Amino acid sequence: MDASFENLRAEGAFLVSAKKDRGQVDEVKIVSEKGGTTRLKLPFKTHSIASNKDFKIESAEDGFLELTAKPGAVLILKNKN
Repeated sequence: MDASFENLRAEGAFLVSAKKDRGQVDEVKIVSEKGGTTRLKLPFKTHSIASNKDFKIESAEDGFLELTAKPGAVLILKNKN
């Protein structure tokens, strides 16, 4: 089943968008309105960074990323499967 959502507001003034294609999450986009830190539970096993403007990315515990952003930062992650 294909599905998507755009600009779901998350705690800390982050806007999250995602696309699901053929039953799997294909892409996640995060936009930081104010800057700050957040954690992301990866919805896929392996990923690539399609675009990164002003995000610092660190691996955290299993399956999580620690993201630190400047105001206006944009990050797009793609499923590599």
